[in-house]
Amino acid sequence: MRGNVIRSSLLFIAIVYTSLVLSTGIRLGYLPAGTDKSIMVEVEYHGAYAEEMERIVVCPLEESLSRQKGIIDLVSVAEEGRCRLYIRFGRTTDLDRAYLNTREAVDAVYVSLPAAVQRPLILKSDYRSFPVFIAAFPRGEAVGETELKRHFENVEGTGEIEIGGGVKREIQIAPDTDKCAASGVAVDDIVGSLRRNSSLGSFGREAELPILLDGRLESLAQVEALAVKGAVRLGDLAAVGWEDTDRESIGRVDGRERTLAYVHKAGDANTVMVCRNLRQVSRRLGGQVLYDYGLQIEMSLLEIFKLVVLGIALVTVLTFLFLGTLYPAFLVSLNIPFAILISLAVLRVLGREINIMTLSGLAIGVGLVIDAGIVFCEEFLALDGDLSRTVGNVRPAIAFSAATTLAVFFPLLFAEKTAITQFGDLALTVSVAVAASLLYVFLFLPAFLSHAYTRMRRKAVKAPGRYAGLLRKAFLRLTKLRVLPLMLLLLSCGGAAVLLPGLRLEGSLPWGGNRLVLILEYPSGIGLDSVFSGAGTLESTITSLQDVDHVVAKYQKERASFDITLGARADKEGLIAQLREMESRYRPAFFYFPEATAEDRPVEVILTGTGNRRLRELANGLSQNIALIPGVGQVVYHYKRAVPVKNVRVNLVEAGRLGLDPYAVYAFLYWMFSEPVAAKWTRGGGEADIRLVRAEPASPQSVLRMKAAGLAGKTVELKNVAVLEEGPGFDRISHYNRQRSVSFSVVTDSGSVMEVLRGIENILASSPLPFGYHAEIGRNIREQARTLHAALRTLGLAVVLIFLILVFEFECLALPLFILLQIPLAFVLPVYLLRLFSFPVSLPVIAGLILTAGVAVNNSIVILAPYGGRRLEVLPVLTILERKLRAILIASLTTVLGVFPLFFSSGRDLLPPLSLVMAAGISGSLPFFFLSLALFARRQA
Repeated sequence: MRGNVIRSSLLFIAIVYTSLVLSTGIRLGYLPAGTDKSIMVEVEYHGAYAEEMERIVVCPLEESLSRQKGIIDLVSVAEEGRCRLYIRFGRTTDLDRAYLNTREAVDAVYVSLPAAVQRPLILKSDYRSFPVFIAAFPRGEAVGETELKRHFENVEGTGEIEIGGGVKREIQIAPDTDKCAASGVAVDDIVGSLRRNSSLGSFGREAELPILLDGRLESLAQVEALAVKGAVRLGDLAAVGWEDTDRESIGRVDGRERTLAYVHKAGDANTVMVCRNLRQVSRRLGGQVLYDYGLQIEMSLLEIFKLVVLGIALVTVLTFLFLGTLYPAFLVSLNIPFAILISLAVLRVLGREINIMTLSGLAIGVGLVIDAGIVFCEEFLALDGDLSRTVGNVRPAIAFSAATTLAVFFPLLFAEKTAITQFGDLALTVSVAVAASLLYVFLFLPAFLSHAYTRMRRKAVKAPGRYAGLLRKAFLRLTKLRVLPLMLLLLSCGGAAVLLPGLRLEGSLPWGGNRLVLILEYPSGIGLDSVFSGAGTLESTITSLQDVDHVVAKYQKERASFDITLGARADKEGLIAQLREMESRYRPAFFYFPEATAEDRPVEVILTGTGNRRLRELANGLSQNIALIPGVGQVVYHYKRAVPVKNVRVNLVEAGRLGLDPYAVYAFLYWMFSEPVAAKWTRGGGEADIRLVRAEPASPQSVLRMKAAGLAGKTVELKNVAVLEEGPGFDRISHYNRQRSVSFSVVTDSGSVMEVLRGIENILASSPLPFGYHAEIGRNIREQARTLHAALRTLGLAVVLIFLILVFEFECLALPLFILLQIPLAFVLPVYLLRLFSFPVSLPVIAGLILTAGVAVNNSIVILAPYGGRRLEVLPVLTILERKLRAILIASLTTVLGVFPLFFSSGRDLLPPLSLVMAAGISGSLPFFFLSLALFARRQA
């Protein structure tokens, strides 16, 4: 015996040590990674209008990028001077390989693009994501916008970086058009000279030192001395100097102007590590961290970890109190750290994170893994230390109880990928923990208990029968008055059936948090100053509201956004309602909350076709009809009316007669009015733009007064060859899967989502779109519904699988059907409490129901596994019930205490409902099992 204990102890230590080593370095996360992965491509082409960007840049890039495998969506937006393309891949895509393939596809197109097109920026970033990190810096004091962006881009794992209210310095060159025309110098001459003298390269043969050719400009004096054409210097034709660029946005924090940095993470990066590094960079640069999602994750995980530890402590104490002796209780409780370490090691080996779902799995596993040990220990003590009889008696019950617990997750293998992603970490953690507990109970616990029992033989513990008489009387009385348990069961189930239709369905995982984003969208043509003057008072109002800690405001052309940090006890829904009451004061802007709340759910509508203007007409007409559907609160348009523009129409015949080159006129106007970057200043470890600017403010008169070089050195004013006309403006052009598209969101309350969705479908069915135009409605809602239905199907398949296992175990139908009845009975109390606490039927709730279904049958299996009959008989069942009652009480209470502390976590919509459902389901299953057993057990004649 001693040798057996030593071998078992050494093996136990080896497994624990190996698991501890393997679990070291496991990453931290918040929720399971999304099902999709995204890459963004951004291209700048200053001066190009949207249709030109679409034709020259977007369409060739889409053609090249669409050849990649695994693409779900290809979305692009072309606007004046810039375009963005977003490629969304499936969850099985290797994002690193997809990034390299995207780089190759972009490079293949870039070589054929015009020289003025800037080098494309490629990031692992999702256009639907929100910043994970926001920091503020003193405006104009620390670092400029370009350098600030460079510091953050150097942090591994960062995606898109937005700078708001920053100061950007550049070298500005303002040509004197009269002097240029008189000297016969075209703008292309100036640009060519700048680019030729801003070069850096090397050459040399193998085994020789490379020769570096550095032709970069070092001072403004060298810029002014550049030879533009012949002996004409740049300084003779233009004013050169360092200037601050016109600000494109205003950033403010709690009423003070700041430079803001909004950082998105790359799609596959770990949020915690990215934010830790960003935090260090911000502190080094003297910034103030305003929002740190990584730190919130760490604090949330620490809170949940404390609750898990509390559950472990409660389970251990309860085990000791019920067993009544310290050493066996310690040996049984040793199963908890053993199962946890193995679970962490498996998660680490499989590349998973410690997140809310895995910690929840550990909390649930704490109660489940100790159940088998308690049942084993109770039987061992009751049989006076007879190990062989103990193993023979409990092995079927423990094995089949574990099988039913594991079986509830097996249907996930056939579920949709979204359900696998949401539940995978939870299922994996619980399954590994239960499997590890079986390993401990059957491999180590027998040897440890036998060794302990020989040392405590003088005070051997018998299974107490303190409540046997009371149990016998109550059970026999109920079997005689069968109408009483029948009425109790019918009333309980009937009440749950009445409440069930009133439960709200929620198909997405809630994110919660103390952050609220409000966006004010203004009509086209509303400039930065007008937006700031109009929305500035709202910033002051929000800052003064109770429970608001910080307000980060960003003002741009046609838009203002407020990132609001709330206090720990703030009522987010109440604040949203309060803000919506203010909306009428800030017309013509409308309010938009991009993060869906518990009450509001947007239904996305995407129209695709060929004509941009026709698409908008169709969208306007459709949205007006949709607004009449009951339950629709607001329609949010993701497009705007185009602002009219001034067209310069050149008389080519007259221009040719005067010796003007039409292309030279175009190039001249392009550089003067688009003001694109002509070259880069790369001295001093940084980078700055060298830009050509106008010497005087733009106006219709200034355009026509400009002069160009004509025949025989004569200068010609443009008014002699051109007229100024007003024409339709160019607005942004969106593509969805390589077709032109427009989109809008229909905001409705969560209870009316499906009715609104069906209403939109009915409108389109009665008034179909023209040929060549298509509509995609509520894709986001349908994805959530598919996830919810997949989870419900998983629950149904789990019940079927449990039934098959029970039939295999009992080799009859009556007992499995009786045990299966315990599953819906276990759902009765959770239905009451879900209504009481106003929790929707969400993915966490369904996860709790799936787990409850597996645990609810365990009590029946423990009681009925030793039972040899095929039909329930009162006296044999009562005899077994008297012996096993304490074991199932301990097992149930340990599971409840292991998971119940999660109810007090701060994420109201995530862990509390899961904890509530499991605790209520397992607690309610005991009295319902007792009542149903008294109802169906047959009395002997």
